[in-house]
Amino acid sequence: MLPPSINIPHRATEQCLSFIDNYGDAWEKIGLDCSEGRSGHSTVVGRGSAFSYGGVKGSDLGEICGELRSFNFALNSKNDKKWNVVETTGDNPGCRASQAMCFDEDLSQIYFVGGIDKNRQLCSQMHVLDCKELVWTRLRFHSLEASQVIGVYGQSLLYFQGSLYSFGGCDSYGRYHNGVFEFDIQTRKWALLKTKGTAPSCRNRHGAFISLEGIAEQVHSMFVVGGGAYRPKDDKIDTYKLNLDTLVWKKVKTCGKNPGGRFAFGSAYDRISETFFLYGGHTKWLHRLGDLYTLDIRKGFWMEIKTEAGPGARAFHTCFAHESTLFIFGGTDGVSRIDDTWMLSLKHVADYKDYAMITYAVSA
Repeated sequence: MLPPSINIPHRATEQCLSFIDNYGDAWEKIGLDCSEGRSGHSTVVGRGSAFSYGGVKGSDLGEICGELRSFNFALNSKNDKKWNVVETTGDNPGCRASQAMCFDEDLSQIYFVGGIDKNRQLCSQMHVLDCKELVWTRLRFHSLEASQVIGVYGQSLLYFQGSLYSFGGCDSYGRYHNGVFEFDIQTRKWALLKTKGTAPSCRNRHGAFISLEGIAEQVHSMFVVGGGAYRPKDDKIDTYKLNLDTLVWKKVKTCGKNPGGRFAFGSAYDRISETFFLYGGHTKWLHRLGDLYTLDIRKGFWMEIKTEAGPGARAFHTCFAHESTLFIFGGTDGVSRIDDTWMLSLKHVADYKDYAMITYAVSA
């Protein structure tokens, strides 16, 4: 049943079904550390917390920092919901921005690849953090494949069944890439995958996630959404998927209200509703956005969620989901860097999607 807090226009058309108007559960601002804002950081979720590392803090060009901070989801008090600095030991990544991070759910580890150092030079390194002991270890490589994947910034990094998958990025020569690399965690070796089909164009600062497509066949695919070779070349955002069994790329046909081409946006995949969420970012004209969109993975249907108030226009922020709640952290609004955290309940989104698709099918 459709939640009463969602306003649906009476006339069923493709246009009116492509957005949720005045979404009932509005954004809630839950944290401001009163420290310097940051952008270009990375955030992952694991062990009941979100972990965020590095980024650029301060005004103007700013200073690249090397803090690891955590946000505990279990704390119930609004006053307790804040980011705390995590003390670690070992060989840490140091000051870094525009790096890729992901969480290993099986070994409870955080992997950290590439990025730009405090001198704004590309840093070709890979580190791993043991989240139980809070000890960093640097992994060293001598292969060409390893140098190609860790020697970039703005790439994506995903964990799946004992391997890491990296896509895209930009190297120190300003060249953008669209190769897919796999890191075998057990052997600690990188390999360039030989893919087929229609691959995404070279890009960085995109969104990426892995989703189960065919429940019976257990088909998993890596999705790549948006981004660009600095700027996106198209007015509409594109979506591609790579079948991780056959290694065949395919462009995903989507419908509904396309968010428009953009990069440096925040994105998250909610496994419960099987929905990809996208917030803000830059257009190809470098205009900052403050809008929220959803992509239904199974139906390829884009919708915009409209709210009266929220995080506002920003880019180079992070976005993550936990137990049907979406979070936005940090970024830059073009005037200053931000250190606030916002949350939005997703409990009604799945109901609306089902209703919208049924009504759309009837009215088509």
